[in-house]
Parts: sequence; C-alpha cells; structure tokens
Amino acid sequence: MFALLLAVLLLCYGSTLRALVLDWWTDPDYSFGLMTPLAIAYLIYGRRRRLRQLALVPRPVAGYAVVAISQLVFLAGYAAAEFFLQRTSIVLLLAGVVLCLAGSNWLKQMVLPLALLELSIPLPTVLMQSISMPLQLVASWSAEMLLRLMGFSVFRSGNVLQLPRQLLNAAISRLPIRQPSPSS
Repeated sequence: MFALLLAVLLLCYGSTLRALVLDWWTDPDYSFGLMTPLAIAYLIYGRRRRLRQLALVPRPVAGYAVVAISQLVFLAGYAAAEFFLQRTSIVLLLAGVVLCLAGSNWLKQMVLPLALLELSIPLPTVLMQSISMPLQLVASWSAEMLLRLMGFSVFRSGNVLQLPRQLLNAAISRLPIRQPSPSS
C-alpha cells in the first residue's frame, strides 16, 4: 500500500518535488530542507512504539475532504504559478492520507513531522522581502545602538552602518559590499 501511495505521489507531484529539492539545493536560506526528509524519518522512527500502540481508526470522509482541499490548493497554486501553494498542498495531501488510512490519533502524532515539512517550503519572494526588510532595519538600528554604547562613532542610513574605516550592511544579499577607499 505504501509503495502505491508513493508512486501516485511521485506521479502527481514529481515536477513539484523536483523543483522543491532544486530550491533546497541552490538556495542557501533553505538548504536545511535537504535534511528535512531525514529529520522527518527520524521523528517517525522515534514514535514507532507509540504508533504501534495506536489503533487504526480510519476517517475516510474527513481524509477525503482534506485530500480534496489539498488538490484545490494545488490547482490554485498551479493556476497562479505560485510554487508555495503547490508545495503546501503536498503537506495537506499527506495529512489527508494519514487521516483517511489511520485516523485522527495517528494524524496527531504526525503534526510535528508535517509541520517540519511545511516549514522547509520556501516562502514566496514577495512575502520574504516584506518580512526581511523590517527585520534588517531592526538589526541595523540595534547594531547602531550597541556600537554607540561601546563608544564607536557610527552613522546609520537605512540598514547601512558607516564606521570610520568600515561599511556594514544588515541585508540578505549575496552581493559583496563595496568597502570605502582609504582616501575617503
């Protein structure tokens, strides 16, 4: 049964899973995602005794409803070219399958592994930027106050800190920051 479910999952979500793994491989902010399947397997393995003790009480109606919702989320994500929704639908699908085949007690035991999977899905860029910019400003303001308390002369403009011989930038950036020349 597990092999059949895995085959159907790979058939339906193969390209979505491939793109997710590629994001984990290429995006340093989400590279921890490569370890997520191992962490989830470890969590489930650690719960194996508890899971064996739980009775299988399938909830097919609730499970099918969650699976249907997952497919609506997938279709919405596909129509809008929104990868986050497509990937989130995988988590919903897995929750629906557990509910359908094993019941709500099993699903309760799977909340942490499913949450871990959801947290490893990269956020949409627009959301990431709207979160990161205010955090960068808080970080640069905090750094400015700390440097002033330590007696350093510092000028802050946005998230850029200018010290007498150093330029600091509180930013999520993979571009090198230009250092001021010694003559300035």
